[in-house]
Amino acid sequence: MTEAASERRVLLADVPHLTAEELVRCFDDDLRNLVTVSIADATRRLTRPVRRLLRGPEWHLDWQDALLWDEGELQVSAERMRLTGDGRAEGAETKLRRVRANLHEARRVSAQYRREAFERSPENTSTHSTRSTPRCRGCPRHSPPTTAAWWNRPSGSGASSNRRRNHPPKTSSIPSKKPATPAS
Repeated sequence: MTEAASERRVLLADVPHLTAEELVRCFDDDLRNLVTVSIADATRRLTRPVRRLLRGPEWHLDWQDALLWDEGELQVSAERMRLTGDGRAEGAETKLRRVRANLHEARRVSAQYRREAFERSPENTSTHSTRSTPRCRGCPRHSPPTTAAWWNRPSGSGASSNRRRNHPPKTSSIPSKKPATPAS
């Protein structure tokens, strides 16, 4: 790619022909190029190195921001086209659905990076070995022995004395079948 070509905006049709290194230079020149590439990623098949670049640790947050911007612009465009009866509305709505699917993927990628960063963090590694409280609060298996289960609590009134002790009440979602009585 020439020096003049890297300074211009990347067109949607040019994205599949560019390498990941060329795209990084384009992203550094103008961040709007990342918006164009994120639309191309949502609507077309890109090469694996370009997809890895967008989902990588260096660019994944910028990719997510670009997809958020794309979603907003396409939402407004699709609504305006639908209201004015423009024939391109279906194409814009299709792009919008694909961008939203990629935005969901970008959020999953970001969550995974955050999770991995937390697992490597000193706060997690130092408290993990000296954890004094159970990890899942409210779980009967990990609750402190001082709290009794609800069915082991002593009954205070005669209304609940019919309940069997040490067993939860039986509930059934299947209706009982009553035998048919002959009509007399």
